[in-house]
Amino acid sequence: MNSILRFERTTIISLSTLVLILPIMGGCGGGGKGKRVTGRVDGTVTFNGQPVKGGSVSFVSKTTGDGAGATIEPSGKFKVTDPVPVGQYSAMVLPVVLTPDEIADGKQPPPSNDIPEQYRSTETSGLNFEVKEGQNTFEIKMTPPQSP
Repeated sequence: MNSILRFERTTIISLSTLVLILPIMGGCGGGGKGKRVTGRVDGTVTFNGQPVKGGSVSFVSKTTGDGAGATIEPSGKFKVTDPVPVGQYSAMVLPVVLTPDEIADGKQPPPSNDIPEQYRSTETSGLNFEVKEGQNTFEIKMTPPQSP
């Protein structure tokens, strides 16, 4: 009998705590009605005025560190499939990476592997964009590195 009272008392205290905490936690995170404001992102990637024919582009939020990315098509176009939260982003462009099997089969990397090192990191690319609510089309224009 004593253990039943202890169980009921513990259960009542736990449920009471949960009832008090849930409304507070409901206000954490999302903002508004739990729906984040987002935008759609697409665009083109060029190097020295020519479309980059493969690789990927990644966007990293300057405030949250969240990221979004897309594959670059042979035309140089890309489209992020998921909605992207609004905010300031840094971008980087990465070349196609061949698997060991592809290398063993003699597959050659596409010309996109000529992407200069500076563009392969958000910290050095200098590519900064603001994602706004609605459609966002970005032109990522890369140029050869400046000689010293």
